[in-house]
Parts: sequence; C-alpha cells; structure tokens
Amino acid sequence: MSILYGVIHHTASGDMTREQLKTMELNSGYSDIPYSWIIHRNGIVEPGRPETVVNAAQYGLNKYSVSVALFGYFHADSLGTKLNMLSPTDAQLNSLYKVIEGWVQRYPGITIARHRDVKDIANQVLKQGIPESKMSTACPGDLFPSAKVKSALLSKNIKVYWK
Repeated sequence: MSILYGVIHHTASGDMTREQLKTMELNSGYSDIPYSWIIHRNGIVEPGRPETVVNAAQYGLNKYSVSVALFGYFHADSLGTKLNMLSPTDAQLNSLYKVIEGWVQRYPGITIARHRDVKDIANQVLKQGIPESKMSTACPGDLFPSAKVKSALLSKNIKVYWK
C-alpha cells in the first residue's frame, strides 16, 4: 500500500469515546472506525483503523491515504449550533499538526488534503472518473480554519492539496 495522501475530516458529531464512535460506525455499515486517527475536543489522539489497513474514510482515495478526524461538527447550521462544536479547539489543532508531522516522517512526500478536496484529487490528479455525486462533501466543515491550517502546514514545508 503506497500512501500518497493524508486526509483531514470532522466526525460531524459531538465528542464521544472511541468505543461509542466505533459502535456508531458499525451501525452505519463500516467494519471499523473509518479513520486512521481520531482527535478528541481536549486534544487526546486515539488510533482508529490501523494505518496498515486500507482506509474507509474517503471514497476514491482510500487505498492511497491515511486519515484523521477531529470530533465536532464545523458547520454553522442548526445541528452545529445545537452541538456547540462549531470549530476545532486549539488542543485539537495542535494534535492535528502532530499527527500530520508523524505522517510526514512515515510517508515521505505525503500531501495533506481536506476531505472536500478528495473528489478533485481522485478525478483530476488520479484520473479515476468517479461521479461527483458519490464524492461531494463539505467535510471538514465550512467553519474549519482551512486558511490557518494550510498556512501552518506550508510553513513547515508540508505539501497540501487545497482547493
């Protein structure tokens, strides 16, 4: 398995234990947590699916990627307001950078993307021709601090694919 991409997600949920997330994902039809890593609101990082197992978090890119999901729902809509988790915490962002730095060490040349960018990578870069209807998403949310994260990664000479 050749890892080319690291993909950032949000869980589109409130914070929960790893086991609660696994149960939720099993009930949704997954065989395990679809992400390689999960980051709680307090910044604690836990493993999801092992990086040696093909990802299940981003259709069209799973066999080329690892992934991380931050607990939260980063959209300014009624569910986001109800959950009151409209943006990642500073602790989550600090842990996100550490996860990504680990990927850079383990997978030289890795490119970091948001889940919403996967459709462009799959179809424009990898030329897979997957219908957009199967891949369209706003994850990791409209309120995810994309510019801040992209800038932080670029300042560390980490490659990004951000539309």
